[in-house]
Amino acid sequence: MEWFFYVQPFLSGFTVAVCILFLLQAIVARCKNMGSAFFPRTRRFGGVAVLLGFLFSVLSNDRLVITPALFGMILGSIAILSFGLWDDVKKLGWKIQLVFQIALGSMLFASGFRILSLPMPFMGHVSLETIPMGVAIGFFALLFWIVLVMNVLNWADGIDGLLPSISLVSCSVIFLLALSPEVSQPPIGILSAALFGSILALFFWNIPPARILAGTSGSFFIGFAISSLAVLSGTKIATALLVLLLPVLDALWVFVERLRSGTSPFHGDFRHLHYRLRDIGWSDRRIVAWYTIFTTGVGILALSTRAFGKTLSFVLVCGLVISFLAWVRKTVNTGQKTQTV
Repeated sequence: MEWFFYVQPFLSGFTVAVCILFLLQAIVARCKNMGSAFFPRTRRFGGVAVLLGFLFSVLSNDRLVITPALFGMILGSIAILSFGLWDDVKKLGWKIQLVFQIALGSMLFASGFRILSLPMPFMGHVSLETIPMGVAIGFFALLFWIVLVMNVLNWADGIDGLLPSISLVSCSVIFLLALSPEVSQPPIGILSAALFGSILALFFWNIPPARILAGTSGSFFIGFAISSLAVLSGTKIATALLVLLLPVLDALWVFVERLRSGTSPFHGDFRHLHYRLRDIGWSDRRIVAWYTIFTTGVGILALSTRAFGKTLSFVLVCGLVISFLAWVRKTVNTGQKTQTV
């Protein structure tokens, strides 16, 4: 009977998202048949289904208490819906997007979100309440975390199916962690199940070749929701970071590469790992499958280790990912030189 508490929000989020996606697919088909210039934009509204599916599941669940923190998360989701649609239509610049993300993080802090400790290598967590300016450090750590995850998942949305795949694994880890005996957080389990169901619906429309895209509303909301749940569940940031380590390190790698080449680190290009895997001949489905398998393996590692083990796992996974990134980069550069000759 206990599992029904989580099956219900999963089914609610999934069902609502599926209904909206069917409707959206019909609109996209009609725009395409009419030769409407609005056709490419309507394909990017898949995030609307995810967001509304999640909100419906949360607001209709009578076992959830709308705390100030949860209200802040709901309010932020509604703000993302408006901003995401605006960006998908108008293509806003990165500066406006960054300001919006910082505003979201500040709103979460005002609604009660707090990072009270930070993970330190081989030391577990260091309490911010015991050091000077701990509240200010926690505030900036919260902003950094929210902005980081939102951008990392937004950048991962470069090929069909990749964003929902990584996100589903992340949701699963948070859900299983919330239900573990040592944590036991049923509300986080309900929220994770609702988010998982909503994202799963998008996944079926986003499998390569995608019929519907997540768009800004989808990538921003999913990143916002996952990063918020990691904080709301009692600062499980170390676990969430370990699960997302592949796209995070890829983002940092590309960021540094852009700086070294003299280009803006905030302007998009085709240097991310998923694009380079394409360059060496991998299909989109193979890339998505590889990301999913790797992230799932890391997720299992994160769930089965404690503080010291997570540190060792972090170092090990970092070494593997950086080595793989270097190998792919070298392979791509070698191929380009060969073609030039």
